[in-house]
Amino acid sequence: MLWSTGPVEGGIEMKNTVALMALLLLASVAVSSVVAEPLLAKTKPHEDAATTPFNFQSTSGTANLTSNRETSYPATLTLSGVLTKTQQNKWLKASDGENESSAGLLNKTRQHRWLKENDGENESSAGELNKTQQRKLLSKIDITGGTLTIDGGYYAAKVYEIMAGSGIYNEKNSKVQITCKVKEVPSGSTYVLVLHGKKTPNGFIFQAPKSKLVGQYFLQISGQLQ
Repeated sequence: MLWSTGPVEGGIEMKNTVALMALLLLASVAVSSVVAEPLLAKTKPHEDAATTPFNFQSTSGTANLTSNRETSYPATLTLSGVLTKTQQNKWLKASDGENESSAGLLNKTRQHRWLKENDGENESSAGELNKTQQRKLLSKIDITGGTLTIDGGYYAAKVYEIMAGSGIYNEKNSKVQITCKVKEVPSGSTYVLVLHGKKTPNGFIFQAPKSKLVGQYFLQISGQLQ
């Protein structure tokens, strides 16, 4: 009796074809991974940021009562923290009021308004830079400590310990805004400290009435980074 080998040979040929296709598929996946990896490395956001110390020491300052601006007292201020210059905009979310855990002091609308006024989004006056490029001129300030001292005249000086804070420095127009949570010593009462000013050739100047210990004093303070 003669046996036909047609189906067997056909089955072997089919298996060989499937195996070859599988090998080709694996090879293409490997090649894709090798090609895609450097591309992903190039397109991955670069999160490195340059940080420098931000240590402020006042050289002159006054505090005026919010209830009576004619009454003023000498004031001194120290701040310690870091200034971060980054090419990313991720930190803006933490600086426009969403970082409630560390500062939680200005609402999102208020700080977003400040960003619009100070980060160059007014393209009519600075049309040569687009919004992304202009935001690269912003640096984040993280305050980790410091002290505000207000001489009470006949009364004991009031000392406020700075617990934490954050702010923004705009390199383009030299404006700076910092918001901190402070605690009075020794009572433990907490307040909000807002510092609004700009960098000058001689250092920084924080100007009243935007600079203030909210509900207590308007502050006019000048100083330098150490």
